[in-house]
Amino acid sequence: FMNKKIIISQIIIGLILGLIAGAINGILLKTQGGGTLEISTIIVTWCFIGLLTTFSGFPVPATLKGLFAAWILFIPKAIPIYFLMPKAALGLLVISGVLGLLIGFVYGRITASAQKKHATAVNSQN
Repeated sequence: FMNKKIIISQIIIGLILGLIAGAINGILLKTQGGGTLEISTIIVTWCFIGLLTTFSGFPVPATLKGLFAAWILFIPKAIPIYFLMPKAALGLLVISGVLGLLIGFVYGRITASAQKKHATAVNSQN
């Protein structure tokens, strides 16, 4: 079972990464005429993606965890959009893939750094 501090830090990291990705996606959406409801929905979706990435137990690299989490939530949105606007659906999958990979990459770097610090602290105690 996970330590309470680890769970809290994963929640915070996931939400921060999701908010950053959501802000990036929100800015892109705003430039295309997106309204407040669409932008706020996309930010909340990215927060969930950040949480899914940080808590995912998939035995794959963190970058792929971010990609899988993003596509799990965006593919169902892209399917109906594809029938109305195929280019928009492709754009949605591309941006979600890129931002999902970015969330996973940053999370992987954060966890690798934390593990390295922990290993150094344990070795210095011995």
